[in-house]
Amino acid sequence: NNFIRYILGDLARSPKELRQSLLAYIGASCNASKAADQLHTHRNTLLRRLTKARELLPRPLEENLIQVGAALELSSWLS
Repeated sequence: NNFIRYILGDLARSPKELRQSLLAYIGASCNASKAADQLHTHRNTLLRRLTKARELLPRPLEENLIQVGAALELSSWLS
């Protein structure tokens, strides 16, 4: 999907755990502790995944939060 590739950039082709981590983070109102709990993972593991995911995005997450969330949600439905 062009929308997903445009919004997510290289993140669209990244390991699924990166995309799931970022989606959980956004869904938890950008609260890393809540997202880590939801994913049953350590907070530091989640933070490392989020750092990598942010590096793969073509634009800063904070400037594009809703579009990234929508693209991640759509991607999860299509995969």
